[in-house]
Amino acid sequence: GAGGVDESKPLKVSIYAGLAGKSTMDMSNIYPYEALGNEYFVMAREGSSGDDSHSEALVMATEDNTEIEIYPTCLLEGQSATDLLTPVKITLNRGQTYQIRAHSADAGAIGKTDLTGTIIRTKQDDVNKCKRIAVFAGTQHSKPGDFEYDQMFPTHLWGNEFLVVPTEDNAVPIIRIGASRPCTEVKINGQYVTTLNQTDFYQYKDTNREGILVEASQPIQVALFTYERSGSEDNDASMVVLAPVRQMLNTIMFTPSDNPGSCDYHRVAITTPKGNGTNVKFYELISGSWSEIAISSWNPTISDKYETATMPLNATSSYKLETSTEGFNAFVYGWGPDRSEYSYSVGSSAVPVESGFNLNSSGNEYSDKELNRG
Repeated sequence: GAGGVDESKPLKVSIYAGLAGKSTMDMSNIYPYEALGNEYFVMAREGSSGDDSHSEALVMATEDNTEIEIYPTCLLEGQSATDLLTPVKITLNRGQTYQIRAHSADAGAIGKTDLTGTIIRTKQDDVNKCKRIAVFAGTQHSKPGDFEYDQMFPTHLWGNEFLVVPTEDNAVPIIRIGASRPCTEVKINGQYVTTLNQTDFYQYKDTNREGILVEASQPIQVALFTYERSGSEDNDASMVVLAPVRQMLNTIMFTPSDNPGSCDYHRVAITTPKGNGTNVKFYELISGSWSEIAISSWNPTISDKYETATMPLNATSSYKLETSTEGFNAFVYGWGPDRSEYSYSVGSSAVPVESGFNLNSSGNEYSDKELNRG
């Protein structure tokens, strides 16, 4: 094929998507079909005041006649305060989508307006339980007033350990931790904080911006929200569902968001096991060739087990991270004037208990022994 590309073989690509406006944006990692599952829990936040402020979730089917069950944790748009929480049951064909929105915060005193913890799954019968769906969630104008958006991890890709790195945008990180199983014990920085049941979540505010280590007795989902950015008149926000430590990558290509006029600063935050930083290589694509950039410094984390580094990015460039040893996790974020914060995970090895494959990575395979890493 043209340019020496073998057109008979599928290309391995990284895909990211997002919304971008004059004064708002957010981005998401887009998972390949192989990484999708049949059960998800929504991670979002309550909307700020206003009829255009909703906690939202969207499901997409990958096969025809996919029967889907949705179990909301709050009343939905169009319901009244006297309605009961009831399941939503729908059937979608391949490529069709269905969106739910929480009741607006301005629609009256009706209680919770946050879809966090909502279960979205295929009907658990022999016909539907092996069909894969994709779920996206977020908030249309969350508090303090910015859009938040990300793709959810299916429950079979959750993990028991997460490292949350503070961003360099002077934002106060809010961390939400969700559970899918009863009696899930959660520790932050080695200290027990709560026990979660199915659909529960726990919120932690990292006021000192030191970063935190989250550990749980059973698999959990963890999301980072940037919030209350110091020096920003509009206090923009963003949302990123973090990859668990056990889903570390060995290589990934990514690019920040090129949205002129919205974001002035772009960063990638990298985490790797302690002592492995010197083995992590960082490259920028310059004139068609990968040029290595020295990572300025590796810093210890709250936990003795990991170290982190943050590197600046050019909005119009592409980048690559790789290591031949223990792996890394990373997420990209950017900020600027108005409400133009964004963040997204660069990817995950997407290793479930039963098998291994790659989510937005360059094709490394993992053995059964490596499934237990981290």
